[in-house]
Amino acid sequence: MNIYIKALRLKHWLKNILIFAPLVFALDFSLNLFWICAQTFLAFSLMASSIYVVNDIADIETDKTHPIKKKQPIASGAISLRFARILALILFILAIIASFTLPANF
Repeated sequence: MNIYIKALRLKHWLKNILIFAPLVFALDFSLNLFWICAQTFLAFSLMASSIYVVNDIADIETDKTHPIKKKQPIASGAISLRFARILALILFILAIIASFTLPANF
């Protein structure tokens, strides 16, 4: 399971918390706005993970020769290219679905 978390780069999701900044600065903590921000956070984070995986697929040959990047799940072969492609597609679709749940004016 750790290799999948590493491939999705969940630790990078932390910066996406900035999506909640408008609520904090506006001092508006209504449940409705929080829910919209949470949905946005999820959609944005899923899309970011899909792009990370696509980038790892595109850079696999150069990553294999890099002293640090060669240990990443896709470059090392811990996650197959086929599975990585499927994973990127699923993440992309989930991100699109999550974005369609947001209000149109958002």
